[in-house]
Amino acid sequence: METEDKPETEEQIFPSIGFVIKTSTWIIKLKREKKFPIHKVNTRIIGPDGLISLSLLILTLRQKNITPFFPDIANECLEKLKDYNIINLVNPDYVQPRILLGARNSPLFPVTKITPENRKDQLKEIYNHMRSRFPQKDFTEFESQIEAIIDNVYKHSGSLDGAYLTYYVSRKPDMLHLAIGDLGIGIPASVNRTLKQAGKAKESDISIVCKAFRGTPGIKEEPTKTGKGLNNLYLFMRRNDGRIRIFTRDITLDRIGAFFKDVPEWENVEKLRSEGINGTIVTLRLIIDNLPKRRLY
Repeated sequence: METEDKPETEEQIFPSIGFVIKTSTWIIKLKREKKFPIHKVNTRIIGPDGLISLSLLILTLRQKNITPFFPDIANECLEKLKDYNIINLVNPDYVQPRILLGARNSPLFPVTKITPENRKDQLKEIYNHMRSRFPQKDFTEFESQIEAIIDNVYKHSGSLDGAYLTYYVSRKPDMLHLAIGDLGIGIPASVNRTLKQAGKAKESDISIVCKAFRGTPGIKEEPTKTGKGLNNLYLFMRRNDGRIRIFTRDITLDRIGAFFKDVPEWENVEKLRSEGINGTIVTLRLIIDNLPKRRLY
């Protein structure tokens, strides 16, 4: 006998980043109809972290042969999701061009898949897009931090689908908001796998991420690797008065200045993760004026 649907509720899984999932009946409908409704998409508030979260959710559903759809989206929001490349991701037949171009007159670069095959040329296009908006600024060191994050995806995440990147620029002051995400196993699981292979004791998720930020020796893949990637990123962002947010497994962490804290804003993500969504999202916020000026030779 088929279970009856209960009345839908308005529990908001991602209220702060621009979309809502109603949780009382969608699990039952999902098993029966193989469709997944994503409600109240608000492109006025959705940022890079929201775009990447939404993208990873869509990709996870597609891997399970489940069709995501937007039952109550306004035409204006639908057009913006096309600009963001989100609607293409819903299409199971979509194949991203080898190099996805960003409109030079747009403050946003669409959600872009970066693989080992297209990495060099795709990142070049992304960097050129940044520089075209702020030609007087030197993005060289910031670009190296992006490269390091993507390196971590390839080396440690176990993601079979590469990395996904998007960013936009807000005004007053000019600020760059960038997010990179993957559907890997997450930083803690990756490190604990390495520790197990080395015959060492398992560590807590929070401890692993703390050590990664602080560059603590002990998180090593090899004797020469000391887990400095996130620490280098943190030091760069601190010098430039930026902000890092990282979500991996069931942890969301912020680093602003010298402070480190556990942030509960995404605690409800666990309900989605229990359905099989994994991976890591790193978001960076950087004031453009704090970057060095570009040297003209």
